[in-house]
Order: sequence, then C-alpha cells, then structure tokens
Amino acid sequence: FIALLAAFITFIMRFTGRITKPLQDLTKVAEQIGEGHYDHKLDYDEDDEIGILTRTFSRVTANLKSNITELNNLTKQLMLRQESLNALLDNMPALSFSKDAQTGTYLYCNQGFAEYAHKASPAQTVGLTDFDIFDPDTARHFAEDDKKALLMNTPYVFFEDVVDAVGNPRQF
Repeated sequence: FIALLAAFITFIMRFTGRITKPLQDLTKVAEQIGEGHYDHKLDYDEDDEIGILTRTFSRVTANLKSNITELNNLTKQLMLRQESLNALLDNMPALSFSKDAQTGTYLYCNQGFAEYAHKASPAQTVGLTDFDIFDPDTARHFAEDDKKALLMNTPYVFFEDVVDAVGNPRQF
C-alpha cells in the first residue's frame, strides 16, 4: 500500500509540475515585461492550453516591443520637428505665439513676443493669459481678436497699433 501511495504521489508531483513549472515561468516573464524588459523567450512547445497561452503571450510581447520601438522613434521625430519649429519661430523677426483656444493661455511664444510682453524669456509668458500680462483694455481687445480668429476658416493676419505690457505704443 505504501509503495502504491508513493508511486501515486510521485505521479501527481510530476503531473502537476508539468503544469505549474510553465505557469511559473510565464509568471516570471510577465513580471519582467511589466518592468519594461521585453527580451524574453519562453521555452514550452507542447500543443496543450499552456503551449497556446505561451505562444500567444510571446506574440503579444513581440508586438508590444515593436509598438514601443515605433512609438519611441516617432517621439524622437516629433521632438526633432518641434525643435526645428521652435528654432524657426524663435529666430523670426515677427512676434509669434500660440494660445489654448478655450482658456486663452499662452502655450508658446518666441523671444520677440516675450520682449513685447516685457518678460525676460518665453518661459515667463507660457501659462499666462492676456489679462495676466496687459492692462484690462488691451487684454479685452486681444481676447476679442482671438474670438474673431477662431470663427474664421482662413488665417487671420492683421496689423494694429496697440500698447505693450508697460504702455508703450507698438504695431502688432
């Protein structure tokens, strides 16, 4: 009886080991992928459910790694284009800025606009609104112009005489 029980226990341990070992391996790899390490290969070639799960997991991991690589490449390209655009806008003689259409908050401006706003750098202008920079009348005027521009389907190019942040007359 004891020999039969020992044989049964050995059989159960081997049988469950065939199931638990691949699942433990899969769990370890999943944890490593969760930490950003995508270069892992699972060695389980059986045609059972665990084999299907392992192969599917490997395909998903390969696709994820490919997508992350592509996303990183696109991010680098976008950053280079942004740097190029910033260099162009920073070095043009015209005042250049971009605002959030909903809030009127400055998202970007070039050095020329920062100087017009009497700020040392564009970074000191970003995040502000016209009402933070200019007197109330000038700020309202700019807010009205923004509304006109947003209603148009064509670029809004205009020249006007306004005062800067400290009241000096300027053509804008």
